[in-house]
Amino acid sequence: MKQKIFLLFAMFVGFAMQTLATAATPDSVFVVKNGRIVSAYEVGTDVDNISFPKRIQLDGNCVKVGDDVYEMKSAVVTTVNNYKYIYLSTLEGCKTPEDVMKGGKNLQLAFSPTLLDKYVEFNAFGHDFDADKDFFQAVFMDVDEYNRNDDYEPVSVSSYDWNDYYSDGLLQMSFAGGKLALNLEATPKKGETLLAAQYNGAYTEVVANENHFIVDGKRYEMRAAFAEKKADGVNFYLTPGNIGSANELDNCYYYVRLFVLQSNMDGSELDVQGNKKYELTFVDNVTDVNNPQTFSISNDAPSSATGTISVLDNGDGTYTIKSKASSIKSARMLVMKENDWDDALNEYQVETPTMAWTDFMATTDKAEDVTEVVKQFNGKFTFKKSFSDAERGWYVAVLAVTDDYGTTVSRSTFHSHIADAEFGTLSKTFPVE
Repeated sequence: MKQKIFLLFAMFVGFAMQTLATAATPDSVFVVKNGRIVSAYEVGTDVDNISFPKRIQLDGNCVKVGDDVYEMKSAVVTTVNNYKYIYLSTLEGCKTPEDVMKGGKNLQLAFSPTLLDKYVEFNAFGHDFDADKDFFQAVFMDVDEYNRNDDYEPVSVSSYDWNDYYSDGLLQMSFAGGKLALNLEATPKKGETLLAAQYNGAYTEVVANENHFIVDGKRYEMRAAFAEKKADGVNFYLTPGNIGSANELDNCYYYVRLFVLQSNMDGSELDVQGNKKYELTFVDNVTDVNNPQTFSISNDAPSSATGTISVLDNGDGTYTIKSKASSIKSARMLVMKENDWDDALNEYQVETPTMAWTDFMATTDKAEDVTEVVKQFNGKFTFKKSFSDAERGWYVAVLAVTDDYGTTVSRSTFHSHIADAEFGTLSKTFPVE
């Protein structure tokens, strides 16, 4: 009985399929979802034509360059300066980017994390993504050829100039279940070189270096550090450059010099606006190679910087250094009646009024720009205002100061005519997300 029902069901499905196929002309296309035909289109009537992009056929984990195909035997993933990097290599057992560059052939892919788990079409990149922030670049390199031939040029494609050399392409990247899935296709224009890659397998992730510094929102790994002992303290030189001697600092894109007294190396926080002696200098050798730029603050000249520095002498020839310093970007201040302040915040759809502080201070026309005053007096200044009898009442004075790390809003309540009235101050920092 079961067999007959199964056969009858199969005959019914076959009949339904045949009926649909008969209803459509030979020049038709079926759209199938979950094994079912959900629609049919007739060419010439419903649509003008049907076309399918030609996919580059690859087998296994490999990279194709022109007519040559190379098997990729290892994959390394890391994050540097806010970008993700994927390295595929013909060498087995690669665990670091340095391993990849020891020989063989490799594909290096750098991209902004916003492209992960996305279907990236070259032709639609400017529409689907922010071309000023989102980015990808793939480079195929023959390491041995690169080392022996100064004129060697790797094959590459990037989001900046792909259409100079390629007619179209696609890129897909994802991480799931401990595996890396990668597909890259770059269709060349006439006379250019095809570049394609396919990988689905295990990878080694290099953990980001916990030693780093951040400048203008960009993270730089700390790859070298040197200590120069002075009579009363230590000069520390920190750089993201791969150098073996402090004599090579001028060859690095950036480096930091920090001086702290030996007596202050107990791990306690040193306020950059305080009296304890320190010097902090950031050197930029790359913006203008002929004229290095230097930015310095010290306890004698802290400028408008805010933040802290701490150094701990571990007693074994090593040091733990933490520094968080930034310059004031903007400052706004207002004085208004307390009831008006409360009413203005209640207009925002937020859980608590304090959550609207930064938005209101940034947009209200009742606030004045006091940036230059705050910078001049290092965040400390006296504000005076007189009130008439008609203006008698409770007021708020609110100051919002923004630096690299976020915005700090301080709100003080006071009475215009009662000098000894209870004075209350609240302050909250809203960090950069």
